[in-house]
Amino acid sequence: MGAAPGTLERFRGLVERCRSLSKARDGGGRSRKGDERIEGVAAFQGFLDRASELALRAVADRSAEIREIASLEAAWAVRHDLLAEAGLSFVEDAYTNLLAWMLRPATHPASALRRQTAFLSQVWSGNTYAPDAPTEPLLQVWTEDGIPDLVLQYPSVVFVVEAKTGSEEHETPDGDAQTVAYPSALRKRWCLSPDVPAFMALLSPDGRRAASPDAVSCSYLDVSAALMRAMETEGLDGSDRVSFGLVFTHWIGHATPLGDRLRPLLARVRATGLGATAPMGANATIPLWQMVNCLSRRA
Repeated sequence: MGAAPGTLERFRGLVERCRSLSKARDGGGRSRKGDERIEGVAAFQGFLDRASELALRAVADRSAEIREIASLEAAWAVRHDLLAEAGLSFVEDAYTNLLAWMLRPATHPASALRRQTAFLSQVWSGNTYAPDAPTEPLLQVWTEDGIPDLVLQYPSVVFVVEAKTGSEEHETPDGDAQTVAYPSALRKRWCLSPDVPAFMALLSPDGRRAASPDAVSCSYLDVSAALMRAMETEGLDGSDRVSFGLVFTHWIGHATPLGDRLRPLLARVRATGLGATAPMGANATIPLWQMVNCLSRRA
């Protein structure tokens, strides 16, 4: 789903250096080696043009979703990112605890089932399971082959989340990657019937690919979008709305590859509408593509 943080920035720097080389060409006195360099830069610029077309197409395909997220972000944002001020940016355990709080029934009982259903539908978009009642999120579940970060156990299915903020998956005691090991480890721990499926997800800022081919990838932007969408119809006000808004503001403003550039970008989307009649400009293409690239593909 997503490129490693910083990759696109380095790529754009390379592009700018190549463009500066192309501007240095003149009409005479060029060596054969210089001609070859210029031809190489021209070929690279052609590649860049084609890549930009693909990026624009990806943004266009998800333009409605981008506009929706921009609108939701404005509705939920709080003025000050107190979680960043408290030094919690990219603190993995803190993010996992916040996710559990956002999914916990007692956090806001009236929306408990809606929140969990929205989360499951966003992360496991191809899964048709719809819980009849919410369940209590389980944190740091011990097994003989590692400790999954968060588990939602329902009567006929189990959903497992391994959360990352910067680190990669590590090996479990049996030598497998975490997303490979955890479903079977939980099945063994709880003596689950083979008929009870266990679905795995890797949660990260950029929606990076999980080691297990059976696991799905998702991002903190995915989770924020799903829960903002689900909660918008609940009519929350006062401290409840501010509490959720604090988490949304932090995750959208910090927990993506774009970092603190995403919220200003969403403000530009709201101002322009992201339409052909009010384009945001070529310099917004790569950031918008980067945003799209860490959103789950909906089934």
